[in-house]
Amino acid sequence: MNNYAQVPRTAAGTFIAVRKLALCLFALVLATAVFAGSQFSSIVVFGDSLCDTGRLFRLTHGGFPPRVAYFEGRQTNGPVWVEYLAARMGLEHHLKNYAVVGAMTGPGAGYLYTGNVWSDTYPGAVLEGTSVKGQLAQYLASTGGKVDPEALYIVEGGANDLINPLTQLLLNPPASQAEFAQDVQTIATPVVVNIATVAGTLKALGAQHIAIVNVPDFGKAPRIVHYGPQASAVVSYLVDSVNEAVGGQLDLLDAAGGNKFVRIDAYSFIDGVVESPAHFWFANVTDQFMTLDRATLTVTYASPHRCDSWKWFFWDELHPSTRGHEFFAEFALATLHAADPSPHSLHGACR
Repeated sequence: MNNYAQVPRTAAGTFIAVRKLALCLFALVLATAVFAGSQFSSIVVFGDSLCDTGRLFRLTHGGFPPRVAYFEGRQTNGPVWVEYLAARMGLEHHLKNYAVVGAMTGPGAGYLYTGNVWSDTYPGAVLEGTSVKGQLAQYLASTGGKVDPEALYIVEGGANDLINPLTQLLLNPPASQAEFAQDVQTIATPVVVNIATVAGTLKALGAQHIAIVNVPDFGKAPRIVHYGPQASAVVSYLVDSVNEAVGGQLDLLDAAGGNKFVRIDAYSFIDGVVESPAHFWFANVTDQFMTLDRATLTVTYASPHRCDSWKWFFWDELHPSTRGHEFFAEFALATLHAADPSPHSLHGACR
């Protein structure tokens, strides 16, 4: 691999990420008390496998994620973070989840016209409109184009647009640094445009509480770690760069007035867990606990004792265990509380 980007997170940057994570989780003590008696009208979610509570499973009639390896259509071994978050906020019965495993932020070229990376496995119209942009369109079609100003809207996505193209780029790099930079820009631009479009549309329609989850640092995931520390560092840097570009677009939308977006920093959360696993009682933050052979549906576990999965942060090669999801829900709740810590705020904390 050509050494085009030797600019991983610095030690100082990692320390800041860990410190921020620790402070946010400490704030959870206060957040729980505030949110116990205060509610949004509902939580509306647009996203991918980190949020999907079974939509792809239903769309594929139980084809994926397979029950032998995953929990009731979630791509992990239990509930996902938006379920934990909704329960914490007393809104478990008011969770409107449009997220779909494999969702990209928007449609792409060729078979990815559906905006879902599983379109090659499940061709046709099954997954049409399941991108994050498509999910928003589905939601607005069901509401007559209106939004609920008292709902909390969660927008999460981008990893599915990036992971396969970036991996291929690292395995087959171009001849020059300029070409590498151009290829990265081509891969990243749709994520920036699509997330800003979804966020801007919600805001323009009158949504008052919008939380944007940035792309998690999948450079730390087992799939990428497998390629070695240099590949991991480059991917982490590139994902961070995409997040900064998306953040810049959100800043422009914030500057236009109205309630500001809440930024839930999944990237720093992952870095904080990997840097200080003992703080979260994880024994392993680099390997996957479960390995699935999709051809035979054979499952192999890292330990003969299934209960040991609570010690692993990653359930499979990309996705956190349900315990990892639970910690992230606490991190997200603390972030929401930090956006508006006032105890008199009775309808959420996204200001």
